Amino acid sequence: MISPLTIPPEHIPKAELSLSRITEAEASLGHSSKIKTSLRLPLTVATNILRFLSFTDAITFGQVNRLCHTLYNSPQFWVARYKSIGKWDEEAYQKRPKPSSLPPADPLTCYDCLQYADSQLKPQLLAIHHCLAPYYVDLAGSNSLGNFNDVKIFQDYKQPQDQARLLVNLQQYTKLVRSCSNSDETSSARLESILEIFQNAILRELEINYEKLARSVTPEQLLEVKLFANILIDIGSENTLVDFFLQRSLNDNEPIFGNVSDYFTENESEDAKAGPNDGKAVLINKEALHAMFATLADVFNVQAAQVDVIFPQKLPIMYKLSEEMVSKHFIEFIALVIARAKITPVYAEFVPFVYHCLVYDFVGALGPSANMGDNKAQMLMLVDLYYEPFVVEYINDSFETFLQDNSATLQKWDLQRLEREQKTETHILAQVVDPSNKRSDKLDLLSSFKKIVIFNGPKKQAKQDEVPKEELTAFDAKIKILNEKLKSLNEIVSLELSMGIINASRILINHMNTFQNIVKLKPFINDTISKIYLELLRSIGFHHIGSSFTKAIALLNSYDPTKLFLGARTEINKISTVEPLVIFTELVNLADLIQQTLHIFYQENLVHSKIINPNQDFLNPIVGTKKKFETSLDSYVANGLNVGIDVLVHEIQFVFESLQTVTDYHPPNFGPTACALKNVEILKNHVNLLQGSTDKAIIDVFQQEIGERFFAAIVKNMKHRCVISTDGAITLIADLNYYYDFILSLRQKPLVPLFTALKNVGSMFLIDGTDAKTLGKMCSDLGKFNGVFTQEDIYEFVQRRSDWAVIKRHVEKVMYGLTLGECCIV
Repeated sequence: MISPLTIPPEHIPKAELSLSRITEAEASLGHSSKIKTSLRLPLTVATNILRFLSFTDAITFGQVNRLCHTLYNSPQFWVARYKSIGKWDEEAYQKRPKPSSLPPADPLTCYDCLQYADSQLKPQLLAIHHCLAPYYVDLAGSNSLGNFNDVKIFQDYKQPQDQARLLVNLQQYTKLVRSCSNSDETSSARLESILEIFQNAILRELEINYEKLARSVTPEQLLEVKLFANILIDIGSENTLVDFFLQRSLNDNEPIFGNVSDYFTENESEDAKAGPNDGKAVLINKEALHAMFATLADVFNVQAAQVDVIFPQKLPIMYKLSEEMVSKHFIEFIALVIARAKITPVYAEFVPFVYHCLVYDFVGALGPSANMGDNKAQMLMLVDLYYEPFVVEYINDSFETFLQDNSATLQKWDLQRLEREQKTETHILAQVVDPSNKRSDKLDLLSSFKKIVIFNGPKKQAKQDEVPKEELTAFDAKIKILNEKLKSLNEIVSLELSMGIINASRILINHMNTFQNIVKLKPFINDTISKIYLELLRSIGFHHIGSSFTKAIALLNSYDPTKLFLGARTEINKISTVEPLVIFTELVNLADLIQQTLHIFYQENLVHSKIINPNQDFLNPIVGTKKKFETSLDSYVANGLNVGIDVLVHEIQFVFESLQTVTDYHPPNFGPTACALKNVEILKNHVNLLQGSTDKAIIDVFQQEIGERFFAAIVKNMKHRCVISTDGAITLIADLNYYYDFILSLRQKPLVPLFTALKNVGSMFLIDGTDAKTLGKMCSDLGKFNGVFTQEDIYEFVQRRSDWAVIKRHVEKVMYGLTLGECCIV
């Protein structure tokens, strides 16, 4: 023990050693000495002395003088001792509670209901010292730790929960003793050894009772397990208890997962997807996965109910159990089945399906857990945390596969289209006959002879003649190749291919949206969805549709009906449509349908899901690329329609050249001519091609352009090809009225004045040649033609009269005041 007046040298400042010197001097002089010494100590020295004294020495120190007595009884001294054992409540102390009488000190409850009034701090802690000190001293004197009967703790208390509580109280008391004195370590060491032995004994009892609980769950057995679990908690062995419970729970649940092969089935069906290893179709065994996760949820619910009974809520053992199960056993198994799925085509569906089962079959089926609190939210957080790496890998792999599949699909389509064109071209060129080859006549003779023999021979020996090979010249072959290419325009853009890529994108995005609730991955998922849409615009929009329109416009430009019908102008009667233009408008309709589908895809997967706000994210590359595609498509359509109108007008002109004869209006016929009927038929089949597929404004422009170009073709035909007699004017007027009625049906007001003027031109040919003066006046009245035609135009028209040579001089005199022959220079 430290003497009340003996200060350890290390705690005494060198400048304050007067006390020891005075004490030595007083001892050497004896009590008879009259030398008065001052025992005043600096306050800091006295405080440090008191801080290191035991309870007994502190009492002695308080009797030295007034200063020591004041320090010994000060609340600050006792507050420090409460803090050393971790039993201080500053908040309660600041409230200055009213003191009450102290209950009798009990070794088991001495730390319960501590009072924090200044007047109670000292007696309360001294009472704790007096009731625990005997057990502490007994530990130092115990000779054997193997026999608990020799220890006072186990002699006085027989119940394990009482023994545990006293051991814990002694642990705290040991901290107090060791913080204020240089006592030996015997008692502390013995206490730690006893605690370890006691913990092992309780753990054995817990294991025995837990095994009984595994065999038969009864309320009594649950209470036994709870008793020993709480004892371990009381002695601070929570980690040991958690480790024990986790180990037993995890080992018991290992058979739940089964084998990896249980979650896949093999099928020989042609519709199934074949794996790369054995060529057999591999499918997901969804029923097995549903059943496994449902069973796992049932096990967790049973364990949660047991944990709620056995463990206090302050010990988060259910959360630790969940984390251990998910992070190790559960995720290890998931990694195995995903690795198996990854080498098969079902990988694209498997990872989202497993997560779906996790969320709904497992987490969704969890019951309440008082120990875990909001167990569904916490379990879902654990699932998301540990499943996240699989999701990231899956999204990266799926997007890369999507890009590769798109590229392969488009390349395959382009290659097949090129092969079809080459095959057709080769077949046509094979029919070209060399003009220098004279064997054709001999072949014809032999062929005829063969037919005669077969005809005269027995019927049973007759064989069906082979279809004779068509013979073409090199020029004819080129024309036929061009014609076949024009016919193949409807194969340039594939709706099936485009919809296949869009549907694949939609399926992939739906799979990715399965993971949208993983908050950490949401930006990553949204960014990948944006990339998928950009890939759609690139592959379908710019590659497939863009290149197809470029090829289609080039083919339209090459269309020339004069070459296609060379030597067969009579075939024009069989034509009612300009096939390339019809096909091109079908291509426009198809491209418009695909563009609308892409827009719907954009709205559903990017706008509605709030990945992008088109009103705010105008600088977003997605918005810019989408607008670029739509603008390019409009340009393709506009350019193609311009070319298409040219093609249509060329066809009209070809009809005029082929069907309009000199005798159509001289002598007269009844009703519209064949040429007029054919032209209107062709126009009717084309002016409404865009109906329902584009805006009315575009349709109006398209029809007006066709009408104006048709008007110009009629004027050109009348000025240069027609000879019209007075009697034949009736047929001309019939044609012009037929044209006029067709234009009225379009309801395009800008076109009506043009064809009204044409009707008025037709009336000029009804005037008899004997009335040249009237004809001349009519030609001079430009107001009659609504300003559509100039004087020169009217003069060109009137020249097409069959009697123009006779009436020319008289008409010119009325129109110009003199004939051209009378003009002279003075």
